[in-house]
Amino acid sequence: MASDFLRSRMSADDIAAALRDGRHVSDHAFDALLPNDSRTASLRFWSPVMVAVVAARWLELYGARRVLDVGAGSGKFCTIAALATGLVLDGIERRGHLVEQARSLAAALGVADRTSFMHAELDVAMLADYDALYLYNPFCEGGYDRRQWMDESLELTPEGAREDVARVEAALDAMRVGVQVVTFHGFGGELPDTFALRRSWSFAGGTLRFWQKARAGPSERRLVEHDWV
Repeated sequence: MASDFLRSRMSADDIAAALRDGRHVSDHAFDALLPNDSRTASLRFWSPVMVAVVAARWLELYGARRVLDVGAGSGKFCTIAALATGLVLDGIERRGHLVEQARSLAAALGVADRTSFMHAELDVAMLADYDALYLYNPFCEGGYDRRQWMDESLELTPEGAREDVARVEAALDAMRVGVQVVTFHGFGGELPDTFALRRSWSFAGGTLRFWQKARAGPSERRLVEHDWV
């Protein structure tokens, strides 16, 4: 109990130092840096600290340098990954208030120089600029009942979610050999069979999977986990 209390009282500087040193930081401690609404949303919508650390280390191990987090929320994955590795990370997010939270979080943790957050809809043409993508089921909210949405600042539909997934599937098919994709709870669609599964890890009811494009060319689709969380 005492150790949990102490972890919950960690400052941004303490958390940054711990993650840089490879020490454990609880989700409770990290999420305390977020505003109340995002703290509540974090458990359902954003990556656990350990998942973000492991994913970032895999990406760096296999040679990624610049990573895009699709559906970056308040910046949890990007900031943790920047602290745990030497990666440069961009996040794209539809909700403007979350982009502002992400920028503030990056500044507080001292990683604003290696993270950037965009308030925009995903333009799949931009994916070609990155060595790797991180996808924590970013379109799943469109499949929820309205009462389960994070908030009502966006109008979401199942049809819109399916269109987003289809656009990402097509973009993945066209990406260059060597590009990496990390999924947690999938992304709602299927990876082309030109991607090889390199690593996987089950954590907190979900599976973290690391894929790398092994060859070019037309492909069939490979089904991956895309459970609604």
